[in-house]
Amino acid sequence: MKKRIKLMLILLLSISLLSISLLVGCSSGNSAKNGKNDANEIKQDPKAVAEVERVVEGFGSVLQKVSLQGPTEEVKKSIQENYSPYVTSDLLERWLENPSKALGRLTSSPWPDRIEIKNVERLADEAYKVEGEIIEITSTEKKNEAAVRRPVTFVVENTEGKWLILTAKVDDPVEK
Repeated sequence: MKKRIKLMLILLLSISLLSISLLVGCSSGNSAKNGKNDANEIKQDPKAVAEVERVVEGFGSVLQKVSLQGPTEEVKKSIQENYSPYVTSDLLERWLENPSKALGRLTSSPWPDRIEIKNVERLADEAYKVEGEIIEITSTEKKNEAAVRRPVTFVVENTEGKWLILTAKVDDPVEK
């Protein structure tokens, strides 16, 4: 009887160890592209990623049009006109309530020129995290140079069939 119990315990332990090693083996397989799990890469929808990138790059193209300096009503009007095609109504409302929290042109020089996307990661069926940099230039930079690079992270979600920026977080700039 003791031999049976001992044998069963060894068998259960072996099965447990095998299961753990299989789980670890499956979850540690990295793709060379972004260092992400292969299973996560497969789940990304290329059409959704392209649309998410289009939204973020479009938003980046209008950043310089929104000067955050000036009369509050003019700043709010500019935020409304330029950002409403790209951000959720909640984010737009937060920025209109407190324009100093919005993204845009902070000084006359350098100014935001574009957003360069570094990584897109699926968070859920209808949400992606986008990491990139706001590229700020002056009149002296050449086409692909930057005076300042501001790391930025967005969460973009599909709201009622339209991809929109839900959140935007800018980190301290990295000077060249």
